[in-house]
Amino acid sequence: MAGQIFIYGGIGLDVRNHEVSSQDVRNQIDQNKAESELVVHIISPGGDVFEGEAIYNALKNSGKKITTHIEGTCASIATLIAAAGDTIIMNKTARFMIHNPKITGMQSAADSRDLRHVADQLDQIKTLLINVYLNKTGLGKEKLWELYDNETWLTADEAVTMGFIDESVDAIKAVATVNLTKFKMKKTESLWAKFANMLSTFKNAFTEALADGRVIVVESEDEDWTGKKVSFEDGSPVPAGEHQLASGKKIMVDDQGNITAVTEAEAPADKQQNEEMDNKIKELEAQLAEAKTAKETAEATAAAAQSQAASANAKALKFENRVSAIEKDFLKLKEEAGITVGDTKDLPKGPVFKNANQEQKGDPMGDFALQFYKNRNLVK
Repeated sequence: MAGQIFIYGGIGLDVRNHEVSSQDVRNQIDQNKAESELVVHIISPGGDVFEGEAIYNALKNSGKKITTHIEGTCASIATLIAAAGDTIIMNKTARFMIHNPKITGMQSAADSRDLRHVADQLDQIKTLLINVYLNKTGLGKEKLWELYDNETWLTADEAVTMGFIDESVDAIKAVATVNLTKFKMKKTESLWAKFANMLSTFKNAFTEALADGRVIVVESEDEDWTGKKVSFEDGSPVPAGEHQLASGKKIMVDDQGNITAVTEAEAPADKQQNEEMDNKIKELEAQLAEAKTAKETAEATAAAAQSQAASANAKALKFENRVSAIEKDFLKLKEEAGITVGDTKDLPKGPVFKNANQEQKGDPMGDFALQFYKNRNLVK
């Protein structure tokens, strides 16, 4: 039977915030000295880098075979702790996140040398983290460095593909457990009777974490939980009502501590279909917006063209009226010159008078012109 190690919460020394320290983990290891294997359950957002390194080393130095169960979020320095496992198993609805180490809450003044020293320390920590996963993933330093730079979040299946974990599962099955709070020995019982009574309380069980981090144990021979008994890992009853699991699953518990209904988490395929549908909707919305913009542009262009056409028509009408006026003036001049409308004969040379031999009274300019042409034998 494997010993159970639980790392639920942030990594650090703050007891008030229920952080898990390296001393907490060492105490749990000591409580399982007789066991040759350890199962480490992790739901943690990360925290103190140095406490995380100490926990990783404590697990590695235990000399026991270690299986890591990632049951919810495993982020930041918690991913280093997960790497202590010889085998790493992750719930399909859990999340795995790696990012560059950061420094926060500097309480004292620092000059440029101090800041450069801090930066060097952060790079060393990052190199340590990358080296741990270098051989396991086979991704290469450059790729791992890029993943840490970009704060990469992975699903269980993505983590398997990249080599960070070994297996993704829907539910993590625990080893056989016994509720010792139910075991009481009568004074007259023999040792064999005690042992037989204890064996009768063993059941195959599933362990999962609630959304708030508390661990529940479902007494079931298979993955069908409906009608099965559920309790917390310390044997205390789970309150009646609906409970959300860290995996996304929901269970309904009655007053007797039995599960009456199970609502599965959204399947990855359904989630992917929903995401694809959302993407298609966004794409169509973008196309619709683009079409509306094109329509507005076309309408504006048509309106401008219509305005230009109206302006051109007005100009054409103006020129047409001008041409008509010029034609009228031209016809009038031809009539005055003695040329009728439609006459195709060549125009006479020189000025033409209706009666050149008749003197014009009261027209000195005409008299002068007539005398000018007579002197040159142009008229008689």
